Formats: sequence, C-alpha cells, structure tokens
Amino acid sequence: MFLRINSSGKYRYIQILHNYRENGKSIHTIITPLGHYDKERYTRLKKELKDWKPMSRAATIISEMKTDIANIKKHAKPFTKGLNYKHF
Repeated sequence: MFLRINSSGKYRYIQILHNYRENGKSIHTIITPLGHYDKERYTRLKKELKDWKPMSRAATIISEMKTDIANIKKHAKPFTKGLNYKHF
C-alpha cells in the first residue's frame, strides 16, 4: 500500500492505493480517498501508513499460523484418537 497525490483540475487529493501484479502487469487499486492535499497532513499520513505496515503483516502471519494449527489438528486427529491429550 502507498499514498498517492492525485490532481483533478486545480485541486489535489490524497489516496491510499494497493499495488499488485496480474499477468505480469502492475495494477493499482484505490482503497480509499483521504480528501484534499495538505503537506502536513500528507507527511503525517505517510508516517502512519509506514508504521501500520508491520502491524498489518503481523496480523497476516498470525492468521496464517491459526490456519496451519487448524490443519495440523484436523490431520492429527486420526493418529491420536486413542491418546487423551487435551491439546489435540
């Protein structure tokens, strides 16, 4: 994700965009417009977005770990049926 300043006529606007590749081409999708451009506001938003990226990645990793644990539990049950372990 990144911020972009978009011009429309004499006005400038701030937008949050998501970038991804599809068939070898870079595609930009607008996530949300953030209103009129102001240098101070743009700088603050840029810093906040930079700080948010690691938290977003951490949430993705935690979600992936929960999925992996669910898959392990699902596949481990037939092998541990006779055992009385509470964590399975």
